[in-house]
Amino acid sequence: MAIAISDAHRELADVARSFLQGEKARAAARALLDAPDEGLPGFWGSMTELGWTGLHVPERYGGSGYGLPELVVVLEALGRAVAPGPFLPTVVLSAIVADSGSDDQRARLLPGLVDGSTVAGFGLGGSLAFGDEVVNGDGGVVLGAGTADVLGLAVGDDIAVVPRAAAGVVVAAGGNLDPTRRSARVRLDGVALDAVTVLSGRRSRALAFARTLAAAEASGGARECVEMATDYAKAREQFGRVIGTYGPVKHHCADMLVAAELATAATWDAADRIMSRFAPFALLTQPLVWVAAVLLGFMPIYWALGLEWPRDAFEESGSSLLTLGFAVDHHGPVVAAMFVEATLGLGLVALLISFLPTIYQHFSRREVLVSQLDVRAGTPPTPVALFERATRIGWIDELDDLWLEWERWFTELEESHTSYLSLPFFRSPTPGRSWITAAGAVLDSASLRLAAIDLPRSWQAQLCVRAGYLALRHIAEPYGIRFDPDPAPTDPISITRDEFDQVLGELAAVGVPLRSDRDQAWRDFAGWRVNYDTALLAMSGLLMAPFSPWSSDRGINYRVHLVPAGIRRNA
Repeated sequence: MAIAISDAHRELADVARSFLQGEKARAAARALLDAPDEGLPGFWGSMTELGWTGLHVPERYGGSGYGLPELVVVLEALGRAVAPGPFLPTVVLSAIVADSGSDDQRARLLPGLVDGSTVAGFGLGGSLAFGDEVVNGDGGVVLGAGTADVLGLAVGDDIAVVPRAAAGVVVAAGGNLDPTRRSARVRLDGVALDAVTVLSGRRSRALAFARTLAAAEASGGARECVEMATDYAKAREQFGRVIGTYGPVKHHCADMLVAAELATAATWDAADRIMSRFAPFALLTQPLVWVAAVLLGFMPIYWALGLEWPRDAFEESGSSLLTLGFAVDHHGPVVAAMFVEATLGLGLVALLISFLPTIYQHFSRREVLVSQLDVRAGTPPTPVALFERATRIGWIDELDDLWLEWERWFTELEESHTSYLSLPFFRSPTPGRSWITAAGAVLDSASLRLAAIDLPRSWQAQLCVRAGYLALRHIAEPYGIRFDPDPAPTDPISITRDEFDQVLGELAAVGVPLRSDRDQAWRDFAGWRVNYDTALLAMSGLLMAPFSPWSSDRGINYRVHLVPAGIRRNA
């Protein structure tokens, strides 16, 4: 199993492998074995034009607006080809800047890192320290430092982005065990702090990015080694037999395959786990953003009313917003502004007291049934697993209560996720789970129950499907996702007839009673699926959902638009 598990990811992986083969990336790596100096590979410009260095970066900074899952697909392909160049340190630095930098830091650093005009080195060792307006110390071994324009270095718990051309930066290239992936020792001697961009407290976060992305590249190399070794074992003959038929060789190849599979799974889970932190991060930062916006918004008002900028204006704004009262100006207009800001401050407190628990309550209620579905249909959830377990425990004709539960779930989901537009992006705390893939599995299960399973008609399943596709459509609308509101039952869907027949074969094998007319069952299933097919696939792409059959593994991808479509049209 490769890292690329969806149709779109497999297509991206195929494009990456084809590009690297055409550019002779492996030959470029061999050429570096005896080269005295390292430079940018000849295909660096073409690779950045493809947008690979910005896959994970928001569009407003020149990127593609996708995420780590797409980036690790490309890194796996680079690892397979042993492609030289500073791609890994460059994307590690851009990932941490995109994740943790301020708007100003992102605007200054990301465009160059995305278009390839700025190349990065990255290292988390050494013993750097901040001094009196300077940075001093040993930066340790830094990957890609020899070709870098900027260096991402750890300074205590912080990450410092240092221009290599800054005064006091010393880069000493020495011997490298791997000449195709060269590092250098970096030392900072009195580098002015004004030249340095500091990401405070982000070393641990940067370490998580670096480990995940390096693991993706390493898993690609491991998989290529497994395939080359097994191909050789199947072709090489010794003592009149293919060596792959000898037990020790077979066992060694099997052990390599298991190790490569585990590396791939660990990499994918790490990428998904990083993205699952959005919910707690958003809940913690939203109040801070609101408070900062009001505080900074009133500072120019106090300045215009005669207070000194910025200290007095900041003190007056903070004192009024937090209703502390330590900064008081008895000038009439200033007092009026203080009353207005204090009222807003109390309103923010009331809003936080009511808003944050409400958001968490909706999130928690949503996840209860998603977790319960893990028990009944596995992770990722599938209709086959659901019906198989129901059949084994004699529950196959008792599913109506399940459809009623999920009908209520879809109704609540529509109300909460259209009222709070950040809520759809709150991922399940357990990697591999997702509300959108759970919804898809339940809708497909209900559609199969109505179309193919030989049991009396279930009005509960019908209402569940209707509630589900209406909810997904209404949730998708604010994000500019287009769908046919009244599709014909014969319109095409993303599920093929072969896939449908395969599922029916699996259901028949575990004893699920099926209708004899498979053609009519297919037409009925397609007639139900067409109502939610586009909305389900588009939302799965928008939310970068973890892998799940018949939903996130399909080919529709939508980039994330943080501003809803209706707001953009009215702007």
